[in-house]
Amino acid sequence: MKIGFFHNMNNNFFALTRYLRDRGEDAVLLRFQHEKKQFRPDWDAVSDEDLQCVRELSWDRVDQLLGNSPASLNAVLEEFDTIVGCGNAPAYFCRAGRPADLLLPYGGDISELPYRRKFNPLKPYRSLCMRKLADYQRKGIQEAKAIITEMGFHGEFIDRLGYQGLVIDHHMPIVYDYTDQILENREIKESPFAQKIREIRDSSEFIVFHHARHIWKTEIDDISWKRNNVMIGGFAKFLQATKSKSAKLILFEYGPDVNASKSLASELGIDDHVVWMPLSPRKYILYGILHSDVGSGQFGLPVNLNGVTQEALACGKPVIHHRMDSRHSAETLASLYPVCDAETVDEVATALERLYSEPVWRREMGEACRMWYKDVFVERFFRHFRTATGQDSAATAVSAKAV
Repeated sequence: MKIGFFHNMNNNFFALTRYLRDRGEDAVLLRFQHEKKQFRPDWDAVSDEDLQCVRELSWDRVDQLLGNSPASLNAVLEEFDTIVGCGNAPAYFCRAGRPADLLLPYGGDISELPYRRKFNPLKPYRSLCMRKLADYQRKGIQEAKAIITEMGFHGEFIDRLGYQGLVIDHHMPIVYDYTDQILENREIKESPFAQKIREIRDSSEFIVFHHARHIWKTEIDDISWKRNNVMIGGFAKFLQATKSKSAKLILFEYGPDVNASKSLASELGIDDHVVWMPLSPRKYILYGILHSDVGSGQFGLPVNLNGVTQEALACGKPVIHHRMDSRHSAETLASLYPVCDAETVDEVATALERLYSEPVWRREMGEACRMWYKDVFVERFFRHFRTATGQDSAATAVSAKAV
């Protein structure tokens, strides 16, 4: 069976393609031409061999969707027995007349793109094209045979679309198992990024790595809300409590509220303890996490996992993150990774104080996170993947809303 992954938001599908090829599957990534540079596979690859499973399509912009006939789009799809999509791939599948075998939405592709109706009188043609794209996207999602996503995060959007197919409640693993290669890769080790990270490590007794996009003041959809101010404020309180002279908080110049975060750090008097890094490839990000003590998720809507959380777990670091465990049953909690569950500045500060003062517990928690990610989370996802794509006989026995 030949599997095609269409689109590559956050390099998610590049990771899945490599995981499946390691399992003996014939999997290919078909990235769209105009995806952002941080979503290019070369930003995540450690060798040219990694890129052999990647092709580039001229698809992506709305004029390319409407400018291609259904027959020409389907000519690309017909090579594959199974087609998997995210981003605006469902719109292309719909125009081609072939339902997706599986969708793995990341957020805006299911919460925002299907509803774009704004009309700009200065750009009438583009506005009408965007409306048509939204129509194709909405129908493409509705026609999909299966969706795997975290229902606590995306469930309301799936219900709003009136989706009636198979839904499996699980997040996709977006970090490939290659952290050992990252530590040994010469290109990475000799990069200015890695050199800076080693300088920070050598001069710091405690490093907190927070690489979420800075979105906490700009008005935006709830899914994208990160509340980075909570981490910055919590770190400032931690410094006050511990009197640490060399602890560092690593942040990234990524997102609309970077300047607001820099101003907040200055107002709190912690500039000397904050290091700002540029937008960087995932392979560099993971190098930084591997040399840190604590990872960080987000503090907006409660969610079991997101991208930055997964990256910390895969590197074997304890995570401070707003998971809101109070909403989960004891059975559900037993199936999840250990976390320092925090939503407020005070809760972040308390978690940091314990992680700082109890290094043995910190390392044990990090190792438990790594083992959970590799041996539980990744393997569970691919069991669900086989079910959703009909490779498992259990597929016929799964209900419309299965966990």
